[in-house]
Amino acid sequence: MNTVFLEFLELRKSLKAKNTDKAIRLLVNQLNKASNDSEREQMLNNSIVNSWEIVYEIKGSPKRQTLPFEPKRKWDSGMEDKV
Repeated sequence: MNTVFLEFLELRKSLKAKNTDKAIRLLVNQLNKASNDSEREQMLNNSIVNSWEIVYEIKGSPKRQTLPFEPKRKWDSGMEDKV
């Protein structure tokens, strides 16, 4: 799931959309409306395939009942020592 999210952010960058903290927070909030990780991944993949700068809910999908998605940041994986 995290890999797809990073790929989506790369797409946004190539479309010259700014990946500000607020933009990422709003994207994560939109993803958290999905009911599970599989649906979140589908939302991201749909946006990548269609070259969209944002994500859309899957029509007819149930609302979230699981834990929200929290993308890992570079510093979460121990990379802060390498900077």
